[in-house]
Amino acid sequence: MGDSWAGSRSDWVALADSLVRAGLATLSEDGTRLELDGAMSDNGARSDALEGVARLFQLYSFAVASGSSTLGDGERDAFLHALTEGTRDRNGASAWPGPGDPGNATVNLAALSIALRVLGPEFWDRLDPEAQERLIARIDAHIFVTVPDNNWVLFRLANRSFLASIGRGTEAHDAACVDALERIDAWYDPESGWYTDGPTASYDYYNAFELHFLPPLIGWLDDWPSDQQERYRERLDQFLASYRKFFAPDGTPLYLGRSLVYRFGVAAPFAISALVGGRLDSSRAGERATAIVRHFVDHGAVDEGLLRLGWHGSRDGLAQSYASPGAAYMAGKAFVALLLPPEHPFWAPAAAPAPHVGPAAIGGLTGLLLDAADDPSLIRLINHGTNERRYIVQHRFDDPLYSRLGYSSLTAPVEADDQRILDRSFVVVGKGEPSSRGPIVPVARGRDWASSVSHPRRRSAADGSPVAPFLVRGRDLTRIVTHHLTVIRRGWELDVCVIPPPQPTIERVTAGGWAVPDGALVATIDGARPAVIVRSAELETEIIGLHGFERGGAVDASTPQPFGASATLPYVQVTTPRVEDEHIVLVVATRLDRPGAARQSPPRVWGWMSRQFDWRVVILRFGWRLAIVRIRDDGLRLVG
Repeated sequence: MGDSWAGSRSDWVALADSLVRAGLATLSEDGTRLELDGAMSDNGARSDALEGVARLFQLYSFAVASGSSTLGDGERDAFLHALTEGTRDRNGASAWPGPGDPGNATVNLAALSIALRVLGPEFWDRLDPEAQERLIARIDAHIFVTVPDNNWVLFRLANRSFLASIGRGTEAHDAACVDALERIDAWYDPESGWYTDGPTASYDYYNAFELHFLPPLIGWLDDWPSDQQERYRERLDQFLASYRKFFAPDGTPLYLGRSLVYRFGVAAPFAISALVGGRLDSSRAGERATAIVRHFVDHGAVDEGLLRLGWHGSRDGLAQSYASPGAAYMAGKAFVALLLPPEHPFWAPAAAPAPHVGPAAIGGLTGLLLDAADDPSLIRLINHGTNERRYIVQHRFDDPLYSRLGYSSLTAPVEADDQRILDRSFVVVGKGEPSSRGPIVPVARGRDWASSVSHPRRRSAADGSPVAPFLVRGRDLTRIVTHHLTVIRRGWELDVCVIPPPQPTIERVTAGGWAVPDGALVATIDGARPAVIVRSAELETEIIGLHGFERGGAVDASTPQPFGASATLPYVQVTTPRVEDEHIVLVVATRLDRPGAARQSPPRVWGWMSRQFDWRVVILRFGWRLAIVRIRDDGLRLVG
């Protein structure tokens, strides 16, 4: 790694300019698509052609709007040519989708609309009238297309904004945008400030990419009424209060959720906050946005001047099937910061924040609990709420980027043994079939704990194809409920898993720990408290079966990794778990920290009592302090 990216405003402008120039250097011979390495997306060649150019064009618009860009007539003319030729009514791989074409064109026409809105007449008036009308037809049509019930409903805001700016807005456009804003109201959690991405329970970076990006930005561009702008500014303020903890002091983000190949696009809401006058101090917002961009630049995200699919450098297997090779240029949303003038306090130097130490609940309905030690790069998140229920319904098993009990800034989800061992998960195996966690329903939370209820699902058939409910000896395992509670204390995460009746025959339960990139097994201890330690040059993890487990081990996982060539996954396991007073009770403790770090002794299960004062409880001991987990029919709660 060379010198760290400094991150002054001039550095931001220079980075934006270089990304645009390098991207344009890959244009096809006819100038309508970026020719980047990678497989075609599920959306097809026409959509992919638009995607790469539109997202690069949006980045170009922010660079030019900075007033300091060195991009000139050549780059401008390349985009004018692309918009003209890409919209001609013709067949071929480089032709962009037409006005009636559904799919990802909706997303990318919104990026075009933002760019055209930011650039204004200086660019628009250089297009010939026929090209203008072809673009208008496409942008207008995609205000009214049927879209997935998620962040896509907001793209009409960008389209309407541009059309209104050139005098082509209509009352129907206005009504469609009112409808979109009403729809996201139903997804908003006022206590946490987070939106779910549609009527699901998926809390993810789409809050940054779209949900807290488009309403405040378009409100600012179009000068919405002050009370309406204030509404989305206050929501953004509430969101950033917890969102900024998703990043370690050096800007390293949590690895959670889909579309992670958009990389430093996750920094966009910090810039939006400064742009619209949010409550977060502008110099602090600038420091956070700059730290995030610096993290990716310093870790090789810009590969020979290009943004390729991956996390740090280019890496196959990390993008979803809807992402084209040009999808990574959605990272350019971070450069909305360049709409801020040089004298804005966003660009004033600010010190990195002190590391947040200890657990912190995000609050509201999220079921998310953050945990951090005194470390510049490592943070962890405990998940008792975020799902991707659309994925579960479609594929009959979980999306690993949403379903784990834990995520961190330096590890990624893995699987091993044909999906029978998963990181930060309890996997139930019956009749040889592994389960997934299934839909997650938050139950309760405190300052340092959270709990949820899940409904395990059969993962897949032997050939990997989706299958129907998890049947074990003729019984449907989807009727089984698993109760989970995690408490974070003294640097340890203690997970309690309870399976109440009914219970079909369960052959094995495996609890997976943190998967360490490029790690190696250090120690395995079997017996009443099996324990496994895995270590790499950067990380060390341990998992201990405190109650209900018999043995431990570690496996190498070949799942595509953003942080290394492979990962080593420790686990503890029990065959035919014991039923105690009609319940299966399993308890593990895990830690993820640095080799040689000072650490506290692990927690213990002090006792298991059934029907004590008509309660079933698990008594935990942290040092000299006790904590009681109460087992109720509707879930687990920490009561002491």
